[in-house]
Amino acid sequence: MRMMESYFLKVLTFSLCTIGGYILWTMGINSMYRIRIKSYDVTDKGTGHNICFIKTHKCASSTITNIMQRYGLKNNLTFALPLKNNVYFGFLRDFREDSVAPLPPGKQANMLVNHAIFNEPGMKHILGQDVKFIGVLRYPLKHLKSVYNYFRLEQKYLMPSIDTFLSDPKKYDVETERCSYTHNFQAFHYGFNMLKSDSKNYIKHRTLYLDRIFTLMIIVEHFDESMILLKRALNWKLWDVVYMSKKVREYNEKNREITEEKEAVFKKWNNIDYFLYDHFNKTLWHRVKLQGTGFKKELDIFKSILQEVTSFCSSDIISGELKLVDTYNNQTQTWTAEDCVSLKRDPKDFTQTIRKKQYGGLFKHRFPSKYPAKKTASHMGRKIIGDWAVSGF
Repeated sequence: MRMMESYFLKVLTFSLCTIGGYILWTMGINSMYRIRIKSYDVTDKGTGHNICFIKTHKCASSTITNIMQRYGLKNNLTFALPLKNNVYFGFLRDFREDSVAPLPPGKQANMLVNHAIFNEPGMKHILGQDVKFIGVLRYPLKHLKSVYNYFRLEQKYLMPSIDTFLSDPKKYDVETERCSYTHNFQAFHYGFNMLKSDSKNYIKHRTLYLDRIFTLMIIVEHFDESMILLKRALNWKLWDVVYMSKKVREYNEKNREITEEKEAVFKKWNNIDYFLYDHFNKTLWHRVKLQGTGFKKELDIFKSILQEVTSFCSSDIISGELKLVDTYNNQTQTWTAEDCVSLKRDPKDFTQTIRKKQYGGLFKHRFPSKYPAKKTASHMGRKIIGDWAVSGF
């Protein structure tokens, strides 16, 4: 009799634990619990750290995201993803942990590469204290032209032509509820407080803070050099950073010459972006110099491999395989038609593939499509992120 009672109690306990665990998991998803993810060392995956890429609009960020997504899928890493059917962790909103889809049971996040505004404590809470932050910057005037075209500022916001705009940016700028597309838009992605855009001390202090936190700030105008630094910083292989440019568009203003006088006016209006770009451009070349003579050799080999892959993947009919040889690192790799497909994929499509791989049908039925109304004031001032208050830094 006692044996039967003991057996019954064990079965009951097991059932309650199983059902209770499922209920808690479901409640966790639907109530958008705060995600607490421990630091995860991916040394056994070949890198030794987790990665957070700040996907900055119109800065070759889709090309870089494709690189990150390819690597993550190939190495079975787990991505922190936005909520259902979204590629943003809140479109141009302050990053909040409840904009991140809860991870499947037993999984810990290794990569966060979709659009998100930089927030060190929130992102480290998801990816761990050892996360490597990667950013990207573009020459501000080129960035303005691309933003003007991509966001259709003339059509959507009735702004004048770029030439007219540059005669008086403050007069013609249209600020949305979330940000300005022309006033230090790159700096906005890195959490700058726009109310302090006139403070040289603040700009310098914040820039030095980013310099300390970020493993690498990619410079679009020196993309190949940046890729070698990225490869070395993350302990990857050359073919891991092979790329095909994404979302490259031709438009009327792209090659328009802007006078020095008008750029000088824009430089005052976009003072933080210019300061950031100048600082990290100098930092990049300083780092290149420290790499020694081997850097140039590896860069030349990378450019050669890039040409081979581009030619192979650009064929109308891809047949056979391409053998890649890295004579600098004494490594070889076979490139296939499947690799070409991945190379050409848009990050939005890639995100859906990753989502299906990580969640299967669970995501479609269980995860909410929107997160609660944000608890922040405007992007201009104090930010409340999860339980953290971040102001003016």
